Amino acid sequence: MVMHKHNSKVIQNQNPRSNRDSGRNPQTTRPFKPNIAQKLAVAAGIAFSLGFINVMPIQTNRFEFQQQVGEEQLSGVFEGTDKNADGVVDLSELESFEARWGSYTWTKEDLEVFSWGEKTISQNQGQIYGINGLNLFARGRQPLKSQALQVWNRGVSTPFGQSKNQGVYGIEYSANTPDNILFSQEQQPLEINHSHQSPVDISVLMMLLLVGITGLLVFNPCWCYLTYSPS
Repeated sequence: MVMHKHNSKVIQNQNPRSNRDSGRNPQTTRPFKPNIAQKLAVAAGIAFSLGFINVMPIQTNRFEFQQQVGEEQLSGVFEGTDKNADGVVDLSELESFEARWGSYTWTKEDLEVFSWGEKTISQNQGQIYGINGLNLFARGRQPLKSQALQVWNRGVSTPFGQSKNQGVYGIEYSANTPDNILFSQEQQPLEINHSHQSPVDISVLMMLLLVGITGLLVFNPCWCYLTYSPS
């Protein structure tokens, strides 16, 4: 038997640099280990985001009230939040207020007393005095005339029952003219509607989204490996 030896040509790489690099290891995948600065930066970013969310203000509640008084309708709107959770939104927790009756208007700057909610004022010999509803006193000031608006919803509870004292009152006065009573009605509480809550600011939603994306990028194991090419 005759064996035939096949001649084969060896094709050499004409790039000398490639020949020098042929003895080196090919590209390898090594785990990426973040340094201390990177860890601190990520931790600081997450901590800042969470801290920003924690200090965001509570949603403000919005209320509208109205009542027909004489020939005009007394109407208004106010916004506030019971921040100390005592059952009442007081003047310090009020963010905005506006009331109107005909051509007369009152704003938050005119308020001297304000409370909205239910709260016990005092107790004496078995009698409990409290407020339940809207109570306010506003004094609008103009160059020549001033006008006051008062709304009250007070009551007293005893072992024998409860009694309520409700009403609205308006007066216009000036230095050189007699007082002019705009309206005075008792036992007619205002109709108050909780219209809606103020929408969440879009920046808050964006911050929540960024926190979520950061968490996915940091804790996803696929990001813990990088392709490493030795030089």
